[in-house]
Amino acid sequence: MSEVTAKPRKTITAVLKKKLQQEANSMCPFCGNSEPGTWEFHHIDSDRGNSTYENMIMVCGGCHNRITKGELSEADVRLKKTMIMWELNSARKKTSTSRKIKAENLALGNTGCKIEQNVYIGHMPPPRVKAAPDSIGANAKARNYANYLARKLCEYRMKGKIFSTEEERKHAQKDYMVAIWEKVKKDFKVTSYTAISMENCEKLFQHFKTLIDKTKQGKMNKGRGIKSYFLFEEYDG
Repeated sequence: MSEVTAKPRKTITAVLKKKLQQEANSMCPFCGNSEPGTWEFHHIDSDRGNSTYENMIMVCGGCHNRITKGELSEADVRLKKTMIMWELNSARKKTSTSRKIKAENLALGNTGCKIEQNVYIGHMPPPRVKAAPDSIGANAKARNYANYLARKLCEYRMKGKIFSTEEERKHAQKDYMVAIWEKVKKDFKVTSYTAISMENCEKLFQHFKTLIDKTKQGKMNKGRGIKSYFLFEEYDG
């Protein structure tokens, strides 16, 4: 019976460590710890033989421990890595918000005259982050169902509220939704609900259902025997 041997750990070069330190601006990207003695270098995919820049991130010892314990998921770490890479790249490309490019023949007016337009360059939009295969973000139905429950919770919390204008109502709706998702991130210790594993998706669904049932409308529906939401297996998007 052959023994399974672990992949040998590839040495992390001093050059790579310096690059990762510069990328993180000499502080842990999760908690902001800037003590040099606490810095550690984490392999995002847990493969110690894959010591490439894209697969490495510098964190403090405390946050490294949280990662290894699973308190910070691989999806959380990948998201953080992608964002700090984007910020670094954006800062390099950005000369200033006043930099302008003269775009000749960008558009023609209705008189047929050539229009010269100044295009101001600020920074590039954040990149899309690929969801981990075992996360809600990678499962369209689970992702859509979570959004459906969040919207239902928002709808029930807003019932009976009076707004003087449609703009005021939309603003309030946005605030409610922000609060709903912030609570999810806090309770599940993730940077985005899409990072929650499929193993915990039922916990997320139940989180929403419990809050919906506690609303005034939810309690009224329960008393009348009316369903407040579709079950996951009933939901068709």
